[in-house]
Amino acid sequence: MKVGIIAGIVEGTRTGIGTYTYTLVQSLKDIDYQNEYFTVSRKKLNPNFVDKDDQMIIPTLGLLDYFQSGFFAWQFIILPLKLRRHHELSLVHDPFNLACFALFDIPFKKVVTIHDIAPIVNENNFRKIFVLLHKIMLPRVIKKTNIIITDSHFSKGEIVRYLHVNPDRIRVIYPAIDRRFHPLPMPQAWSILKKYKIPQNFILYVGATHRQKNVQALLRAYATIKRKISHTLVIVGPKIYGGKTELSKLIKNLNLEDDVIFTGYVADEDLPAFYNGASIFVFPSLYEGFGLPPLEAMACGTPVITSNRASLPEAVGDAGIMVDPDDIEGLAKAMVKLTTDEELRQTMIKRGLERVKLFSPEKAAAATIEVYREVLGID
Repeated sequence: MKVGIIAGIVEGTRTGIGTYTYTLVQSLKDIDYQNEYFTVSRKKLNPNFVDKDDQMIIPTLGLLDYFQSGFFAWQFIILPLKLRRHHELSLVHDPFNLACFALFDIPFKKVVTIHDIAPIVNENNFRKIFVLLHKIMLPRVIKKTNIIITDSHFSKGEIVRYLHVNPDRIRVIYPAIDRRFHPLPMPQAWSILKKYKIPQNFILYVGATHRQKNVQALLRAYATIKRKISHTLVIVGPKIYGGKTELSKLIKNLNLEDDVIFTGYVADEDLPAFYNGASIFVFPSLYEGFGLPPLEAMACGTPVITSNRASLPEAVGDAGIMVDPDDIEGLAKAMVKLTTDEELRQTMIKRGLERVKLFSPEKAAAATIEVYREVLGID
C-alpha cells in the first residue's frame, strides 16, 4: 500500500499534533519496509525527518504563506484539489482533526486522527473562529472518513457523545513518546539550560497557555509556596489564545515577576534538557485528549503532578500525583510534598519510567498499520 500522511502541521515550530505526526511518520518508516509512506506538505521538510523522495510538495499560492489563514486555505481548498492528481496513493491519513477532505472529497480511502473535541466541549476556552471551524468542518470530516483514530478511550467517549458517531468506527491508539525523551547526564542537560539562563532549582510546565491548560491555577498555587521551596517556575511553550495578556496581568498581581520564566517555544533538541533538569513537572490541565507532556517528563526521569480530569488519569495511571485542577491549595501542597520528600520523588520517578514503556513508537505505529490494512481490506 501507498499511504499519504498530511504533514503540513509539522512545518516550522511543532506543538502537540505536529509532534504526534512527526513521531508517527518516523516510526512507520522504522518498522515497515513493505509499504510506502509519503508526507504531504506545503514546503520541503527536513531530510533528517523524511527523505526528499518520500515528500509530496503541494505549495500554497503566493502570499498565503505569510498569513495564519494561509494554512487553512491550503488545508481545505488547495490540498484536496491538487491531491487528486496523485493517483498512486491508496490511502490518505490526516493527523489533524480538521482533515483536508472536509470541503472537497478525495478519491482515496481516508483515515483521520481526532485527538480531542475540546473546541466543541469547552467553547469558552478557544477563539470563536476555531470553535466555528470545528462545528462546521468536523461533522463533514467524520461523514467522509473510513475510520477515526483517537488518542484515548476518554476521547472516544467524547466523540461518540457529542458528535453521535458509531463507536465501531473509532479506534483508540495511544500516541507514542518520542525517542528523544530519556534520562540525560546532568552536565549535558545543564549545558543546554544555561543558554536559556535557567536556575538550578525549578518547577516545569510545558505546553500552550490558553485557558484550558489552567496555567492560571499553577501560578496561583506557586505564589502561595514560593518562599517555602526556593524553586523558580519555568513555563515552556507559546503564549496563545489570549494567554499572554491574562498571564502577564496575573503574574504582576501575584508579585511573581522575578519568580517565573517564560521561555517561549524551545527547540525540539533542547526540550529534553528542560524535563531532565526540572525538580518536578506540573500539568494541571482541565481537558486533554491524551496529554503527552506528563509522559515526556516521566520518560526523562522527572516526577509528575497532573490533573485528575479528562484523559489524564488514563494516560498517567498511578505514575503521577493526581490533583483536582480547581483546588489551588491541594495543588500547592502536592508541589511542596514532591519537591521536599525525596523518598516520594524516587518512588514516582521509578513508576514513571515503568509507565512510559506502554507508549513506544513501535507499538503505536504497528497499531496504525493495522488500521490502514483494515481500511484497505488487507488481511
